Amino acid sequence: MYIRTRGIVLNHLKYGETSLIVRVFTEHSGLQSFIVKGFCSTKHKGKISLFQPLSLIEIDLPEHPKSDLIIFKDARALHHYSGISNTMEKHCIFVFLSEILNKILCFSQAENELFEFVYNSLISFDNTHEPCHKFHLMFLSELTNYLGIRPVEQESLNNLHSILNYYGQHIPNFLPIKSHAVLHEILR
Repeated sequence: MYIRTRGIVLNHLKYGETSLIVRVFTEHSGLQSFIVKGFCSTKHKGKISLFQPLSLIEIDLPEHPKSDLIIFKDARALHHYSGISNTMEKHCIFVFLSEILNKILCFSQAENELFEFVYNSLISFDNTHEPCHKFHLMFLSELTNYLGIRPVEQESLNNLHSILNYYGQHIPNFLPIKSHAVLHEILR
């Protein structure tokens, strides 16, 4: 028996010659890892965009998986990003958010409110035509509500450096973000 659920792709790794291992934050089950066999073959060329970081997809999960690495059945794109590539600023923020979310989304059970917040925020970010140079700050600040680490004084999270330090203090194994320097340079 399979369950259809929405998911946010966090990352993918090539496995063997033609397969992928894909980490997806799902609405139904939290963080899940899938193996997609034969996906890198010529038959499936062009569908790799389905598993790019922060792709919003709909997948069919087994109701009771037998292992931590689930064999993929089917996936469909739910949203095609159209506004992310419009500006370098927006693209850099998107890459930065991808790296952050890949490090902090590690819940192995359903977190519906967190999922809805991230899912809807990504769609809003893609669809906005207004200047978005502070979107990542607002997103990371609001995300603390859903992670259970919101500071008493929200004013303490007024710039990206203080937000990243705060995340580092409260999230185990939170390593430096590689895209931070590029984002800082673009937004300067």
